[in-house]
Amino acid sequence: MNIIIWNCRGCNGEDFRRSFRALLDWYKPLLVAFVETKMQDHQTILDDFTFNNMIQVPVNGNFGCLAALWDDSILELDEIATTRQEIHAMVKVLTTNNSWLFSCIYASTYRESHKILWDNLKTIKDNFDGSWLLVVISTKFSTLQRKKVGDPLIRIVHKSSGT
Repeated sequence: MNIIIWNCRGCNGEDFRRSFRALLDWYKPLLVAFVETKMQDHQTILDDFTFNNMIQVPVNGNFGCLAALWDDSILELDEIATTRQEIHAMVKVLTTNNSWLFSCIYASTYRESHKILWDNLKTIKDNFDGSWLLVVISTKFSTLQRKKVGDPLIRIVHKSSGT
C-alpha cells in the first residue's frame, strides 16, 4: 500500500498540481497527507484529484493546515482527533479488514506547543495497543535538512535527541 506524506508549502499553484498529478500517476497512493497547505479549505484538492474523502485542519494564521485524503471505496478512516498540529485517524483497509492508527504531525516551532503535542502522543501510546504509523514533520528539522542536503521529497526516518 502506497502512502504519500508531503510538506507541500502550498497547494494552490499550478506547480503543485502538476507535481501532485505525476506523483499520483507514478505511485498510486491509497492515502495522501499534506502539511503546510496554506489553505483554509481543501475541497478543491478533493474535487480535482482521485480522492473522495478527507480530514482537514485549516490554516490558522501562519500555522496549521494539514489534510489527509483517501478513496473511501478502498479505505475507511475514522477521525479520532485533530489539533492545530495533529491528525489522528483509525485506518481500515476494506479488502483485508486490517486496521491501524495513522497520525500525521506538523510539529510547531513553539515550545508551549511541544508540551501539548508530547502529552497528546503519550496519551495515545498509553491507551492504544495496535499498529501505529506516526509521521512527524518538523519545520526546524526541515529547514536544517534542506541547508545540508537539498530538499528531498521523502524522509523516511528522523531521530532527534531534543524537542
